[in-house]
Amino acid sequence: MTIIVEKLPDGPVILASYQEPMNWEKETPDMFEQIFAIRDTFEGYPKYYTIIDVSAVKVGFGEMVLALGEVRKASKRRRPDMPIRISLVGSGNLVELASKAMEQHQYGEYRVPLYTSLDKTLDDIRADIASWSK
Repeated sequence: MTIIVEKLPDGPVILASYQEPMNWEKETPDMFEQIFAIRDTFEGYPKYYTIIDVSAVKVGFGEMVLALGEVRKASKRRRPDMPIRISLVGSGNLVELASKAMEQHQYGEYRVPLYTSLDKTLDDIRADIASWSK
């Protein structure tokens, strides 16, 4: 599998890193299953974070449409007791379009910030987690 899904040591943070060569049709649904499995291990947090890092792959229009279709399906499996904050790492017009599209009702109405680096994404998530105790 060329999408590596892992729980990061920063708290309730899941990182899904896309790598070439990709089989978008097979791997994207599998990625969401892995994210749900990790999410269901989190206890005692007010929310969890998922970072989808597509910075190492070329995203075409067909791949973006396929991925958004999977986002639509995945949004139906939300847990009200465990809200999600999604971040997207990448660049380019199609990645920006995907980030904006996820704000639409049919894709779950997620506010998905787009970052050009994983480090900046993690800095923002760590700051948000730190604010829980204030």
